[in-house]
This record gives sequence, C-alpha cells and structure tokens, in this order.
Amino acid sequence: KNNAMENSNAKWSYDTSNKTLTISGSGAIPNYSDTPSAFTKYNAKLVVTIINNAKTIVVENGITSIGEAAFNQCGSLKKIDLPSQLVSIGNRAFGICTALKEIVIPESVEIIEQGAFRDCDALKKVVVANPDCAIYEDENTMPKSAVLYGIKDSTADKYADKYGLDFIGIEIPMVGDV
Repeated sequence: KNNAMENSNAKWSYDTSNKTLTISGSGAIPNYSDTPSAFTKYNAKLVVTIINNAKTIVVENGITSIGEAAFNQCGSLKKIDLPSQLVSIGNRAFGICTALKEIVIPESVEIIEQGAFRDCDALKKVVVANPDCAIYEDENTMPKSAVLYGIKDSTADKYADKYGLDFIGIEIPMVGDV
C-alpha cells in the first residue's frame, strides 16, 4: 500500500516481511523537524512499527531531497539505498539511526546538512562520491566513528581532517554496495 507524505509528491510503503521502507514519487521528502519521523500523521502503532523495525530504506529515483529529521530515530535501520537524482540530505535526516553501519552518498548530492548522521554511533563507512558536496561544518554532521571515503582533496577529505575522522581516498566515485 502506498501512502502519500504530507505536503509532498513522495509516497511510502512498508513491507513487513522484509522490514523495508520504500519511498517513491517525485521531489522532496518533506521536513519533519518537530516530530520523530516522516510518518507521524499515521496511527501511532504503525509509526512505532516502522521506526523501531525498518531494517532497510530504499529511496527511489525521482526523490531529490530528504527533509529535516525525515528518518530520525530509525533505530533498527541497517541499510539505505539512495537514488542517483538525490541532491540534498537534510538536518538530522538520519540522526540517531544507531544500527546503520555504512552508506554511499551518490555523486548527485550537493549538500549534507547539519547533524545529518548525528549519533549514528555504529556508522563506520561513509562514501561521499561528489568531491564538491557541501558538508555542514559541525563536528556532529558525521559521527566520530565513521571513516569517510571520497576523492582526495575533496570536501569530504577536508571535513575529515577538520573534525578528526579517518579518510580514505578513492580514485573514482564508488557505485553500488560497499
């Protein structure tokens, strides 16, 4: 079942059999800065099920931005697939996703906002494929546990150096699973 997100052309569906949340449609996943997640207009039991149990989030092509706090506190989230058309990741978009271990941020992403991965303490590998991606200048945008992968002398390299994270240079942007 597809469910429209409030004030958006994005829709979501949740497959309970494999605990996968899929976002489809077009445009932005809206900001949800004053609520725990993008699903609060739905019944509380459903929201708790998604937030506590979703293991995978698939954001399909057509989605161009992930709004503020959209997936904040998805504590069981282990895998995120982001589309090649994504342009921005909002403030605290994946904050407190405490089971997330790695993510590939596509080359299309131009900006990662403040605290996008704040308190994602299990996050060990972040690939930033766009060498010019603006990463918000704050020590909490990426967790200290993360190793950043990107093009040498890129914004990811500079962020890692400034905030004391390990950085591994890659020759070309990595595509697909890491």
